[in-house]
Amino acid sequence: AQSGMVMALEEIVELKSDKVPSDLLKRIYHQITVGCDYLVMLRAEAEKRGHPKGAMSHDLHGHEDDIVPSDAVKAVVALARAVKLLPDTYSEKKAAYKETALLTMNWLTNKATPMGDYGFSRFQRGMPEDTPIPKNEWQTRYLVMYCQACIDLFKLGELKYRDMAVTTVEEIMQRQISQENNESGFYGHFYEFPSLNFSEKSWAH
Repeated sequence: AQSGMVMALEEIVELKSDKVPSDLLKRIYHQITVGCDYLVMLRAEAEKRGHPKGAMSHDLHGHEDDIVPSDAVKAVVALARAVKLLPDTYSEKKAAYKETALLTMNWLTNKATPMGDYGFSRFQRGMPEDTPIPKNEWQTRYLVMYCQACIDLFKLGELKYRDMAVTTVEEIMQRQISQENNESGFYGHFYEFPSLNFSEKSWAH
């Protein structure tokens, strides 16, 4: 939730800053730093507790040892955009945000693993409760956010993430439901996991 709120404020800055009064814009900048400071604290807390460098705690109020990749990938997007959008008067904070974004992206790329059935709600996705959830596949929605993180880091000059974004897009597109394989006439959406691409039934989002 923290990352989502930060990203919403960043969209205001990116798309509508010319229409926002200067005093309100300063307040938005401040709120972005409040959120990003907390994300930096989450990374530091996870490392303090012995988790791999770059991992992030879910929160600091009872879930410090819950390490969720989907939390972390959203945080990378929020932090990278803050680096790009905040004024130079926040240069010290921006340096900390970029450091955290790069550390966390490295963890996501090289050490994080899918969570499989842990915390997964079949009911929320309209799946029968006996649907097997793969343990070694990322959800499509995670890959979309991972791709966005690659793009935002590339915009900060981290050039290696351009090819990683392209590779991730290709993986996402392989999950798209074609017109030939439509579901009751619907197509263009995506399978939640590639191994749940059943000919007789599929679960998509």
